[in-house]
Amino acid sequence: MHIYKPDDTMLMLGYASLAGKPMLTVTVGFACESDHARLKEQDAWKWLAPQFLDEPFDLGEKKVRGGFGVAGSACAPECQTVTGLTVRASVDKLESHLLVQGDRYWIRGLVGWSTSEPEPFERMPIGLGHAYGGPEWPYNPHGRGYFPDPDAGENQFLPNIEWPASPVLKPGDQPRTAALGAHPMASEHRLQWLGTLDDVWMEKRLPWLPDDTNARWFDRFDAAQCQDGYWRGDEAWRVENMHPQGEVRGKLPGLRPRLLMRTVADPGRYVELGMDLDTVWLFPNDERTVVLYRAQVEVSREDAKDIQGLAVFVETLSDEPRPLEYWSKQWQEYVDQEQLVPSVVPVMEPAQLDEVQALRKQYEVDAQALSDSIRQEIDKVEKEGEQEAGKALSALGLDLEKLKREAPAVPDEPGLPFNPPQDAAGFAAALRLHIDQTFSMAEEQARKEIKEKFGMSLDDLMAKARTQAEPDAETQILQLLSYLPEGHPDKQPAIDAFLAFNKEMEAMPDSLQAKFDQAKAESYAQAAAVPGMYGSPQGDLGEPPAGPRERLTREQVCMRLSGKESLGWTELDGLDLSGLDFSGADMTRAVLRECTFRNAVLSGARLFEAQIEKCDLDEAILVEAVCESSQIKACTFRHAHMERIDFNRVRMTECTLDYANLEASNWADAQVNECDFPGAVLKQARGKRCQFNNCRMMGMDASAANLESAVFHQCAMEGALFSKADMTGTTLQACQASRAQFDGANMPGLRTLLDTQLSDANMQGANLEDASLQDSCLLRANLREACLDRAFIKACDLTGTDAWRMQARAADFTDSRIVQASWRGANLMHASARQATLLDTDLTGSNLHAFQTRTATVQGLKLEQSLMTRCRLLQEYDHG
Repeated sequence: MHIYKPDDTMLMLGYASLAGKPMLTVTVGFACESDHARLKEQDAWKWLAPQFLDEPFDLGEKKVRGGFGVAGSACAPECQTVTGLTVRASVDKLESHLLVQGDRYWIRGLVGWSTSEPEPFERMPIGLGHAYGGPEWPYNPHGRGYFPDPDAGENQFLPNIEWPASPVLKPGDQPRTAALGAHPMASEHRLQWLGTLDDVWMEKRLPWLPDDTNARWFDRFDAAQCQDGYWRGDEAWRVENMHPQGEVRGKLPGLRPRLLMRTVADPGRYVELGMDLDTVWLFPNDERTVVLYRAQVEVSREDAKDIQGLAVFVETLSDEPRPLEYWSKQWQEYVDQEQLVPSVVPVMEPAQLDEVQALRKQYEVDAQALSDSIRQEIDKVEKEGEQEAGKALSALGLDLEKLKREAPAVPDEPGLPFNPPQDAAGFAAALRLHIDQTFSMAEEQARKEIKEKFGMSLDDLMAKARTQAEPDAETQILQLLSYLPEGHPDKQPAIDAFLAFNKEMEAMPDSLQAKFDQAKAESYAQAAAVPGMYGSPQGDLGEPPAGPRERLTREQVCMRLSGKESLGWTELDGLDLSGLDFSGADMTRAVLRECTFRNAVLSGARLFEAQIEKCDLDEAILVEAVCESSQIKACTFRHAHMERIDFNRVRMTECTLDYANLEASNWADAQVNECDFPGAVLKQARGKRCQFNNCRMMGMDASAANLESAVFHQCAMEGALFSKADMTGTTLQACQASRAQFDGANMPGLRTLLDTQLSDANMQGANLEDASLQDSCLLRANLREACLDRAFIKACDLTGTDAWRMQARAADFTDSRIVQASWRGANLMHASARQATLLDTDLTGSNLHAFQTRTATVQGLKLEQSLMTRCRLLQEYDHG
């Protein structure tokens, strides 16, 4: 149903049945300030919700006369307290009042029962929680003052609000509920107007009210607060003792809402529904009012699906009413502006799909062979390098095998020893704190060991060191050793060992020492000049370098690669870089435009925040490359090796990734538009909150992928594999996913919308708990042993489905078609099929306990050995 209304208009839809005829009740409400300014709907509901904790604010029911209610707290005069007062409220000629007292309790004395003196108060709520009642009092379970045994009333509280003519005088008194607001559903005030709840009602009218229900049932307010006829809308109102000023008064806002309707049967005809102001709420604490106008119209379906749209326009009583044609034109102009032309998603023919799947399998074989050959080449290069290093070391008198045996094992890289905050400032502060704590612990340990082993004070040693000039490394070590006490058994051996080591180092050839010093200096310079170089974390890059990017030629690129220099903040335009090795290269924030990287190796390359446009990366190797936050447009990655590539927060548009290997890639928070993935491999990929729009994914393999909260919009996904994938909260909008495989997938909360096609899809054993499948086609889908508990399957085509032993407890199949299906052994306990079509379906051995089929079209069902307690399917079948 299409709804048009102003932002300051509250709108509620209610459904009823009068004398067997379904009715739609439309409530239009306005929350107004004292100057008649209207609150936005969102603000109005936020304000109203906490004020009605006992009974609902409104039930959306049409009334036959006007009434008013009051909500809030009684107030003592400003800066004072009182033990009791009277609240009075009136709208036009109607008036009602309550006696409000402070907290009191029962006292049992020698002469009988008495009450304590009321406690002073500044404010006292006048809701049902302070009226007579209690958990065991059926007429008002929210209240206080009732207890089953009157003799056990000692210290029991009395109600705070009472009708002045019906006070509680002794513990056994049971006055009628005092309220200026809505009475409880089961209050004595309302029950007297409820119709007959007999077998006829249960068989023919349940869940609707009995036909002989008196119209006064809908009043909800006390009789003194209801009048003959409806409110005009500009009446005066007044309330005493619900504001520190004592009395507040005003006038209703004087509105004239206009409600227009269009039906599915005749969408070009605009009909106006007359609105009656039947409910007024006063909120004197806030000096606000709420007015509720209602219209009721007969519909052909209980859910009012035959109503295409409603529109609300607002006039004031002081205005001359505009003709229906004027508002009809306004509505039509709005509809025209909102009209959208949906894009058409291409559908792949079955033969083409089979070809794609065959090519994908062949590609997997070829990819494995290529991977094996790459590994063999790596092993070969490693052996050749080891042999060359062995020769060089032999020339220096060193044994490579001995060095390898004596070399310490490389420890695993540890993670951070603390849980880092996500923001840069918090991370820096946490790191500084951890460093300080670590140094403090180390210093304390050193202090303890020096004292125990050498009988010396660390503080004295540090004080002595501060008074001396900083020596070189050799002198420092000798001085440190000299601090050992005379006669210590380890002192002289340690000094001798160190002098021998120095002598051995001096004997090393000068050329090797020079090379070592040069390499060390270069590594320090590169680390200082290029943050994040070769494997260090990206972290917070901060502001980009000053000045424009440096535009490089192919020769300059090759020189930088050979010298392991950074390519960050550079521009590569129109270069043929095919076959080059960019492994581990830093290309942070680089611009790559119309370049060719065919067969290039970019494994581990860092392309953080890079801009890549119209580049050819076919058959390139980008294993573990980092493209986080990069922008990639109109590039090709056909048959590329992209295992474990990081596309976190990437923006990718109009790219081709046919048969690319993206296994275990990261797509978290990525946005991908109009890209092609046919035959691509995304096994075990991670894509939380990613978005794919207008993408072609035929035959794509995303089995065991994590696609939690992902969105696929207008994507062609025929034959795609999502087996055992995690698709919790994933959304499919207008997607073509025929023959897709979801077997064993975890998809709780899955949403399908806008005519998503899932015909012949395999969902065997899938978890679809709490899923919402709307306007989707599941023709011949495999739902065997799937779990659809509490799922909402609305207006879906389930014709020909196989749902053997499907779990669908408390599922809702409203408006869906279940025709010529096999649902043997399905569990439909407490499920609902309102307005659904169930034809020629096998439900043999199913659990149909409390299965709701009222208003469904039922014919030709097989029900042998089915559990049908509290199910009226046989009666509905007989009627059908």
